[in-house]
Amino acid sequence: MSTDRGDTRAFLIGIAAERCVYVGDAERDIQAGRAAGMTTVVAAYGYLSADDEPTRWQPDGIVSAPDELLEWMHHAAEWQAMRPMA
Repeated sequence: MSTDRGDTRAFLIGIAAERCVYVGDAERDIQAGRAAGMTTVVAAYGYLSADDEPTRWQPDGIVSAPDELLEWMHHAAEWQAMRPMA
């Protein structure tokens, strides 16, 4: 897969992709975020169809409303801080 827009944007603003969160409402968004090395979150309040199964896309998280994203990111940051260094 070629460089995607998320990876390019992260590069342009000087943030490492692994420190970014790619939020999307389609499987291709999760694939693009993962390909760029970003944490991925499904916006379940977006344009999902009744046939979509976002848990099958294997995102790092799923939020049901925009305000849940900040809470999710806070908990994810705490989890990252507790991980042992590689």
